[in-house]
Amino acid sequence: MIAASAACVLAFTGSGTANAAALPPDELRRVTDDYLFGVSLNSFIDIRAQAPYSDQLDWSTDSCSWSPDQPIGYDFDPGCTRHDFGYRNYKLQNRFTESNRLAIDDNFRDDLYGICAGDWLCRGVADIYYSAVRQFGGTGADTAAALRAAGVQEQAEELVAVHEQLEKTDTGAEAERLVSEFEDDSGVRITREYPVGK
Repeated sequence: MIAASAACVLAFTGSGTANAAALPPDELRRVTDDYLFGVSLNSFIDIRAQAPYSDQLDWSTDSCSWSPDQPIGYDFDPGCTRHDFGYRNYKLQNRFTESNRLAIDDNFRDDLYGICAGDWLCRGVADIYYSAVRQFGGTGADTAAALRAAGVQEQAEELVAVHEQLEKTDTGAEAERLVSEFEDDSGVRITREYPVGK
């Protein structure tokens, strides 16, 4: 029983001798999709540390380099790492269509939202990162190139300044005006309304 369980774990992760055999293309796509969309971000990072099927999967990453991996104290590195995995492997597997890119980018946004744990400012910075990959992700091979092209570090700094103003406002209308001005200036849509008075 224990040997059978261990064999299942090795087969799932691609560790050990199970990695010696190349996966057929359909199975490789299934494994890629599972790592990208089917497991939690923490599980993905654990799997990545083992680099299963490294002869068939691209585990390299530039993370969020050139942009903060930890903007405003939240660690976005795991989300950027999985995003790179999606882009790179979908390109290798000739599946990098616009609809698949959208799915990878939406997963990136959701990963960042999970890292933010409901914090308004963090989610706003996640919206900035998401906007960058939507705008520039089709032109570059990695997350870092898209973030750099969009100037996310400067946009995040601007949102922090807006957040400081928001903390002093006492009306929803004033908060909406400040957020709208930021959105108009940056081209980034902030998806969560600022919680005035909380």
